[in-house]
Amino acid sequence: MDPRSAPVKQLEEIRGSIELLFFDLDGTLRLNEPDATGYFYDQVEKFGIHSTPERRREAERWTHVYWASSSELLQDLATFGNWNNNGAFWQNHARRHLKVLGASDAEAARLAPIITESMLAEYNPVDFVLDDVRSTLRELKTSGRTLAVVSNRAEALGPILDELGLGNYFEFSLAAGEVDYWKPDPRLLLHAASIAAARPEQIVYVGDNDSADVVCARQAGMTPILYDPKGIFPDADCVIISQMRELLNLLDDRR
Repeated sequence: MDPRSAPVKQLEEIRGSIELLFFDLDGTLRLNEPDATGYFYDQVEKFGIHSTPERRREAERWTHVYWASSSELLQDLATFGNWNNNGAFWQNHARRHLKVLGASDAEAARLAPIITESMLAEYNPVDFVLDDVRSTLRELKTSGRTLAVVSNRAEALGPILDELGLGNYFEFSLAAGEVDYWKPDPRLLLHAASIAAARPEQIVYVGDNDSADVVCARQAGMTPILYDPKGIFPDADCVIISQMRELLNLLDDRR
C-alpha cells in the first residue's frame, strides 16, 4: 500500500504515542537577524511604497508559496538559473515581491534593481536559534523521542546544524539536494522515513510553510504541525503553534 494513500492521522489520535519528530530547518529552527522579508520591506518603504501590516502578511504568504516549488519559481529557475549569488534572479524576485506589496508594474520595474543591489551589498544577516527552540529540543530528546531535520536545502545539513549548536539533538538530517526531491514532493519525507525505519503515520513533521511543509507532510502520510509565530497562515488546516514549546503540551497526553 502506498503510504500516501493512507488517511493522515489527526494529532489527537496519536498524541502521547509520538516517538518521531522531523523538523524543517530554515524559518523553523534557524532564523535570521535581521529578518530578510522585514529588511526588504524597510527598503521598500524608503522608496515610497507604503504597505499595511495586512499587505505585508499577504506578501509573506506569497514568498512561502513561491519557494514551495511554485510555477513562478520553476519559471524563474528556467529563465535565470540557480538563485545563489544570482543578481538577475533576485532582481526578478524583487520585482514580483514589489507587485504583491502593491507597487505598479512601472514602480516594480524601476525599484527592483535598486533594492536588489542594496540588499546584495548591505544585507548581512546573522543566523540564530531561539532559546525556546533549544529548550524544546532538549526536552524532546531527553524524553527519548527520535528527532531529525529534513530541509529543502541543496547541501548536506551537518555543518550548519553543528554551527548552530543543534547537531547533538538529531539522529540524522536530510537535505533535498542529497536525493533531488524537493518539498512539497512527498518523496523527500518518505525517504527520511525510510532512514528512520518508521511508518509515515508514526511521524510528526514541524515546519513553517503551509504550502511546502504541511502539504508535503500530508501527502507523505505524516501529521503536520505548522510553526507560525507571525500568524502568516491563520487558516491552515492543521495544528498551528506560535512558540516551539507548545509542542511539549501537544505531544504529551499527560500534560
